[in-house]
Amino acid sequence: MATIRKTIINEIITELKNIEIANGFSYDQDDDYVYDWLDVKQLGDTTVLEVRDPSSDSDDEGGYNHNELTVEIAIIEAGDTVTTSIRDKMNDILLAMKNFKSNGSASRVIYLGDETDFDREQKKIGESFLRFVIEYRSDLFTI
Repeated sequence: MATIRKTIINEIITELKNIEIANGFSYDQDDDYVYDWLDVKQLGDTTVLEVRDPSSDSDDEGGYNHNELTVEIAIIEAGDTVTTSIRDKMNDILLAMKNFKSNGSASRVIYLGDETDFDREQKKIGESFLRFVIEYRSDLFTI
């Protein structure tokens, strides 16, 4: 049985895989390049999205846990227009997370900000990390 935490990660991945022009986004995300904790950084002709859940906080609130899960979504991309396209895709990620907030298991989604870096010499490789806190409830001593 999947934990609530794993269910939340799976729901986020599903929303990211739904990024398509037909759904109101700026591009079509290749489903094969959306990862739960990418093992090896990949660069190619497509955008790579990586979902990570590096930390969480939990408080006992009268018989249940109030959990705050930190989630990072990385966008990894290479190409001649990466400085423009990665910024557009950051907005798409925010829209996908808004959809997750409406449809998912979380009680609250908070966008904490982002960090972006480009290859300094050729500007053909870019990475952006968007950080969120996902709040949800669980039984005591469960995640």
